[in-house]
Amino acid sequence: MQKTNTNYIPISLFFVAILGVLFWGFHKTYTVFFPDFKGFQFVQHLHGALMLAWVLCLIVQPLFIRFNKVHIHRIIGKSTYVLAPLLSLSIFLVSRMVYLRTLSTGHTQAEAVAVMTNSIPDLIDFIILYSLGIIYRKNNFRHMRYMICTSFLMIGPGLGRGLALNFNLPDTTVTIINSVVIISIGIFLWAQDAAKGKWLNPYIAGILAIVFMRLCYFNMYSDAWQSFGSFIARNFY
Repeated sequence: MQKTNTNYIPISLFFVAILGVLFWGFHKTYTVFFPDFKGFQFVQHLHGALMLAWVLCLIVQPLFIRFNKVHIHRIIGKSTYVLAPLLSLSIFLVSRMVYLRTLSTGHTQAEAVAVMTNSIPDLIDFIILYSLGIIYRKNNFRHMRYMICTSFLMIGPGLGRGLALNFNLPDTTVTIINSVVIISIGIFLWAQDAAKGKWLNPYIAGILAIVFMRLCYFNMYSDAWQSFGSFIARNFY
C-alpha cells in the first residue's frame, strides 16, 4: 500500500470518537461493573475485547501510513486475518446467548428470532465489508474506505445504548436517531468523494449496510425474517 496525499489524522480521530461513543454507551451496562463483572458470561468479555481490539486497529492503522510505518501497517493488517474471524464468531456467540436467554425468560420463539435482528445483520455486513477491504487491499482508495465502513457498524451499539439509558428514549426512536446519524456520516463521506468525480465509491456499500440492518429491524416479525432467523437458530444455535 502506497502513501497518498490523504490526511490520515482526521480518520484516526473519527475512530477515536467512535471508541468514545462505545465507552459512553456501554458504561452503565458493562464497564461500571469493573473489575468484578458479576453476572456476565465469558462470551460477553470476549466480544468486548475483540471489539475494542478492532477499533484500536482502526485508530492506529491510518497513523502508521501517515508516519511512513507501512511495514507495521501491513503486519497489523495481516493480524486481522485472525482478528476479524474471531470478532465475527463473537458476534455470532453473543447472538446465540441473547436468543437462548430470551427463550429462557418466557418469551416466544418469534420474539427470540426478532431479537436476532440486533446482531445477525451486523455480522453479515461486517463479513462483507471486511472481505471487500481485503480484496481491495492493494487499492488504497477502496481498501481504506471499506475499512472505514466497518466502523459504521460499531457506532450503533454504543450510540443506541447511550441514548436509551441516558435519555430514556424508546427503542424505535433510538433506532431512527441511530440510522439518521450513521447514514448522514456515510452520505457526508460519500459526497466528499463524489465532489471529486468518484460517484461510485465504497461508502455506498457502507450506507447500504446500515439500510439493510434497519430494514431487518423494522421487519423483525415479517415472514421473511422469521423464516431466515428460525433457520439460523434451528441449525446453528
